[in-house]
Amino acid sequence: MTKIDFKDIRTHKGSQDKGFEELCCQLASFEEVPKGSIFRRKGAGGDGGVECYWQLPNGKEKAWQAKYFPDGLGHSQWDQIDDSVETALEKHPNLIEYIVCLPINRTDGCQDGRKSQMDRWKDRVQKWEGWAKERHMTVQFVYWGESEIIEMLSRPQSQYAGRTYFWFNKQELTNEWMIQRFQEVKENAGARYTPEIHVDLPEGQIFEGLGRTDLFFARIDNLYSQLCRKWKDAKPSEDLQDKVPNVANSLNHLSKDVNLLITALKKASDRQALSPIDFDSIACLSKKVWLYDSYTQIRQVNPSHNEQQGEQIENRDINRSIEDLLQTVRYKVSKLEEIGREIYHFATSDITAACNQGALLLTGEAGTGKTHLFCDIAKHRLDNSLPTIILLGQHFCQGDPWIQIMQRLHLSCQRDEFLGALEAAAQACGSHAMILIDALNESDDKGLWKKELAGILAVLHNYPRITIAVSCRTSYEKATIPQNLVAEEKLVKVEHHGFANHEYIATKTFFNYYGIEQPNVPLLVPEFSNPLF
Repeated sequence: MTKIDFKDIRTHKGSQDKGFEELCCQLASFEEVPKGSIFRRKGAGGDGGVECYWQLPNGKEKAWQAKYFPDGLGHSQWDQIDDSVETALEKHPNLIEYIVCLPINRTDGCQDGRKSQMDRWKDRVQKWEGWAKERHMTVQFVYWGESEIIEMLSRPQSQYAGRTYFWFNKQELTNEWMIQRFQEVKENAGARYTPEIHVDLPEGQIFEGLGRTDLFFARIDNLYSQLCRKWKDAKPSEDLQDKVPNVANSLNHLSKDVNLLITALKKASDRQALSPIDFDSIACLSKKVWLYDSYTQIRQVNPSHNEQQGEQIENRDINRSIEDLLQTVRYKVSKLEEIGREIYHFATSDITAACNQGALLLTGEAGTGKTHLFCDIAKHRLDNSLPTIILLGQHFCQGDPWIQIMQRLHLSCQRDEFLGALEAAAQACGSHAMILIDALNESDDKGLWKKELAGILAVLHNYPRITIAVSCRTSYEKATIPQNLVAEEKLVKVEHHGFANHEYIATKTFFNYYGIEQPNVPLLVPEFSNPLF
């Protein structure tokens, strides 16, 4: 096991202070808490005394504060802790437990008549408890020091494995280290990956969902904002309620589904959540909004078309006013229906399926650009400092794939250490890590993945921040991929069609790069859909 010296902790966001803070927050996220509790990680600098906290189902909070004082505790250091405690009590009135994390053990026993750090801690706790009592709070103060943290890092559970390897091994699994591994793959891929002539294709969006990236959540945020804005415009006004109450009542019936959809999208935008997002409910609700059929609904209750409304309005000016009002309502509701349709198609897409499953199979005929896509995804992610490992199927042979992965990456650790370290890297950057294995069909042992892929997915299930994508040529799929994984949706299957429906931009990109004169007529030859051609 890697030796732990907190003076050698890996830097994070440019400093060891941030590295120690992030390590403590990661350990805090593994605390046993009641079901239904929500873990919250504060942004840079914490929240004036709180780096992270668990919000329990009853609303109470259990919070952590980390201070990187590897050289001991003096008056200045104790004063800083005092400030954090006071601010935490002020800003978190529901606080019931406050854990102070330091990279040192407290000394015990008096020296030269001076108080030990243990005595000073007890004095401080007494003072803090007094502050809490003044605010009518009861707070337990707990110390996490060097021994406590090392004990946690030594636990056998999978979530702890690899944390030591990541945080106290400065060279491996850094973004620079991953870029070096990518460069090796890029050279081995040869002409199959030419970044200078990249063409953006819809398949690339699926990897945003698979990795739960900021771009993926930005799309959810955008749909949420559009829905709120268009419902604000469309919901019944007092004027509509007064003049055409039946129309207003019809829209009020729709409002229940719209408000439920708004709530579901808001919940789905939580970037810190690791559990599957309920896109089924989002799809169901958005379909109701999409299929509301505003024209028919509003026409049925239009006084000028419905005798059951009572006597028709004789005053033509009033009737025209109502018609204008209903036309405006129809238009605004039609815009609401449009965003409902967009949300439905997103919620039922391969993007959201990949988000929830965390495992993707990309198939395609020879030359459609699967290797190029995988390499481009890896490059894009690494450019954004997102932990990414990419491997080529041609480098695998008979034997345990995990051992071969370790060897290929030049790592000396065990499987669980590697995966724990990779998840620690993902957690540190607030995103997900991704493992890409291209062209499984090119492995020397074609039956390797039939025997091992299901087990690989089962292992990764224990690491919710690690996702995986594999590719396979369509003609080899049945011989290479266990079909039950696809049938049981343990793998989200997506087919790569090359440049199909994107031939114009593709040929323009290629012709410009190679200095070829573009023809004046459309290129209808099907070969232009194939990147290899």
